[in-house]
Amino acid sequence: MRGRVAIVGAAETSELGVIPDLSQIELHADAARNALADCGLSLRDVDGVATAGESPVAIAHYLGITPRWLDGTAVGGSAARC
Repeated sequence: MRGRVAIVGAAETSELGVIPDLSQIELHADAARNALADCGLSLRDVDGVATAGESPVAIAHYLGITPRWLDGTAVGGSAARC
């Protein structure tokens, strides 16, 4: 990927804690929109989606985008659940 550029934003959902009125995919989309705002980009600028937990295909579809690449994992955070 020599000569390529990555602009990365970081964000959480607009609300924190237990948010019972939003689904998992809505929470992912909210955080994605907040991350885009953090780095000054729009959904049209997105060419890839990487997710943990939710399907990257589902997130892309929900956001109405067609990325060039997808990556997802269902293993969760940094520690296994017992």
